[in-house]
Amino acid sequence: MIKTISLNPALKSAWESRLARYALATGALLGVPATAGASVVYSGLTALSVDSGHTSVNINLNPGMDAIPDLTVTWATAGFSNSVSVTPAGTNGLTVGPLSLGSAITLGNTTSGATTLTAKNCCVTYSGPWSGLANGSSAYLGVRFDASGQDHLGWVQITVNNRDTSSLQVDGYAYNDVAGAPINAGDLGAVPEPTSLLLFASGAAGVLALRRRRKAA
Repeated sequence: MIKTISLNPALKSAWESRLARYALATGALLGVPATAGASVVYSGLTALSVDSGHTSVNINLNPGMDAIPDLTVTWATAGFSNSVSVTPAGTNGLTVGPLSLGSAITLGNTTSGATTLTAKNCCVTYSGPWSGLANGSSAYLGVRFDASGQDHLGWVQITVNNRDTSSLQVDGYAYNDVAGAPINAGDLGAVPEPTSLLLFASGAAGVLALRRRRKAA
């Protein structure tokens, strides 16, 4: 069974709308114009299994730019052995890792091709770069992919099962919408801190109060 997963465009729209409101509030508070900038586009939690029941999953990190899968995660079996591998599409590349939260993903380190992440032989002995992860733990895979002739960078979060079988779950993924710009594993984009949110709210409240006074006059 093959699944193709992609980012719900509504998630990106809601995120961009929220950032726009923050920027406008900040501009009102500080007296400076709001400017658009780069953003990390996040899929949200996906919880998609790659195992004997779902043997292949295609992942498109950037559905807002194209409908082309950027990599495929595949579960395979041969006799009493099984494995999970990842294959980048076309000229795309990988940082196989497993990467920890915050690890830098760049054009220079996303050079790997198709790789078996973890495999189990008949004697329940595991091999592969992800085989050393504790059962049920998660890590990150770095991805370089082509969109409209330009390289973009992203990450995929994966939870592994290295107990009775080799299988995994794709927890989510994200990419930097600026071509060639690096991204850190697990980066969800800029989220205002509570103090900043208070300032944003104060700025917005000031704008509303000014509008009411003008209307009353």
